[in-house]
Amino acid sequence: MPPSSPSPFPSPSPSPPPLARLSLKMFLPETRPLRRRAAKAAIILLKNGGSALDAVEIAIKVLEDREITNAGYGSNLAIDGVVECDASIVDHHGRSGGVGAVAQIKNPISLARLSMAASPSSRSSPDESRPETPESEQDFIDPRGPPGMLAQSARSPFINSAQSVVSSPSQSASPDVTDGHGPSAQAPNDIEMSDVGTGRNRAGTNSRLHNRAYDGSSGSDTESTTTLLPSSPKQPPTPNAMSFVSEAALATPLPSTPPEHVQSPSPRATTPLRHVTENPPLPPPLTKRPDHITDTVGAIAIDCYGNIACGASSGGIGMKYRGRIGPAALVGVGAAVVPIDADDKDKTCVASVTSGTGEHMATTMAATVCAERLYHGVQKARGGGFESADDDEAIRSMIEKDFMGHPSVTNSNSAGAIGLLGVKKIRDGVYLYFAHNTDSFALASMHSDESRPVCTMSRNAGNGVVAQGGRAVRYKRRANRGD
Repeated sequence: MPPSSPSPFPSPSPSPPPLARLSLKMFLPETRPLRRRAAKAAIILLKNGGSALDAVEIAIKVLEDREITNAGYGSNLAIDGVVECDASIVDHHGRSGGVGAVAQIKNPISLARLSMAASPSSRSSPDESRPETPESEQDFIDPRGPPGMLAQSARSPFINSAQSVVSSPSQSASPDVTDGHGPSAQAPNDIEMSDVGTGRNRAGTNSRLHNRAYDGSSGSDTESTTTLLPSSPKQPPTPNAMSFVSEAALATPLPSTPPEHVQSPSPRATTPLRHVTENPPLPPPLTKRPDHITDTVGAIAIDCYGNIACGASSGGIGMKYRGRIGPAALVGVGAAVVPIDADDKDKTCVASVTSGTGEHMATTMAATVCAERLYHGVQKARGGGFESADDDEAIRSMIEKDFMGHPSVTNSNSAGAIGLLGVKKIRDGVYLYFAHNTDSFALASMHSDESRPVCTMSRNAGNGVVAQGGRAVRYKRRANRGD
């Protein structure tokens, strides 16, 4: 039976595909080959019976392994040069797992899925979750390992916040020095030092003071050891040296100092700089705005069983403070799913992933609101109510009214930037929507009947205008054999 009526969305599929579908989004035009590899890897997995969660995870892992994305290996550095990543993943039931501000993790999206599989809410369906024996811990740790020396750790972005910095041999303590509970053995090359201004040994020879200090990043106590070295004994006062000088020597005047002859400096030589001031060597103006800013990566997938899933991963904003939790780690902010209602004849479900200003997105619950607006087909009206709207109007209104019009955004000093990707699945097909008020937004989509992904770069006209687009895929209907 031929497909249903033509889709009003741009770039419709020439041949309606099966259910398997994948959508990716990220920023930067140079990432087109990377987006293609991520989409192809996920589609191969879906064609071989993989679940939507598997497809989301493998697609984001491909994106995390490259340095040109702000996720995983390419994450932004914190203010002290450390990498802390955020990630979350949601399945078709709305069950989720998320991790925030994790350091020295190769693929945060895999850790997020592992946390979801280990949570009590996800153990009811073992056929849909991970195997009971998860991957080895080595699969999540940076293969390069911890830095070996203090200078190297300052340059390494993957030093763990709970990890003790390994000092160089010249800075490390001698292994023969005990911790104060056994016999002391001072290193032979150590030099005895005295306490300045005390004149006495306050704690005895080679004694140690143990301080218990809480390490805010590790969650455990760390022991700080301070060694008090003995002070040298007091020396008798030395007699005044002036008492041994005769009075005759003091009465003899000192010889006068001859005057110094200072030569005048050489005349100053001036360098003509008129050609520099009149024609400064400025770079030529840019004719095209380059996209050199990466942001959160995300993926939405639908498997052959009709199940939808989504996930997001990010390294957070650059120069952030340690421990900041970004929107990619917050379910409902960076990723959200509205599951199928059992009584819904259309079997509608929606998944969305977002990226942008994290604090504003967390306040407005961006992913959840976007998914809800697409699911119900409504937009915010005057007076706080809602009115019916098509999907394009609903997602545009979400950015303009629910996000940009929110008091936390309008009364903030930071700009409210956001990009949305939503996928709505109904009985007749799948609809992909994207919208953003940022300068650019890149995405790739692919279904099982396509040989290569469809990559798109959307650019904004500026001045806060919302740019949006979408794509529709209609399902093939099988004719009944009895007809």
